[in-house]
Amino acid sequence: MTDDSKLLILGRVRAAYGVKGWVKAQTFGDDAASWRKISVWRLAATENGPWRQREAEECKAQGKDLLIRFADVTDRAGAESLQGCWLAAPRDALPPTDANEFYWDDLIGLKVLNNAGASLGQVAGCIASSAHTVLRVLDDDGETERLLPFVGAVVHEVDLAAGRMRVDWEADW
Repeated sequence: MTDDSKLLILGRVRAAYGVKGWVKAQTFGDDAASWRKISVWRLAATENGPWRQREAEECKAQGKDLLIRFADVTDRAGAESLQGCWLAAPRDALPPTDANEFYWDDLIGLKVLNNAGASLGQVAGCIASSAHTVLRVLDDDGETERLLPFVGAVVHEVDLAAGRMRVDWEADW
């Protein structure tokens, strides 16, 4: 059994898909197809668990979504019971990232500095939008939230080892 603290939340079950126990899951990433090889998932009603292990019988990408058929779910009613569940997997079950690719979990907690060196705060979370990922940045006192698009024109550098990123964003925006 994997330590729950090493799980990465990868998506959420949207709905049942068909009548044979498949679920359609929204993925929190750009390449759902790369997760097809994950054979053991963790599901929970809340993003904080408790997590229940489920074995995937089949998994396939459908656009940005993932279709999954779990071994112990054989009909639509069983699939419907999973609607809204969070999906996670152990970090070591995930494919490695390429250069300039990051799992959201890696970005959370990074210090955000603008080009002038001023601190804008820390990444508190990420939001999936139809266009691109959006970073939720809370200032150093935790009172002001900024939403920054996670695109090359704004994010100039991500340094995981140093725990920071450099962005083209002014403190008074």
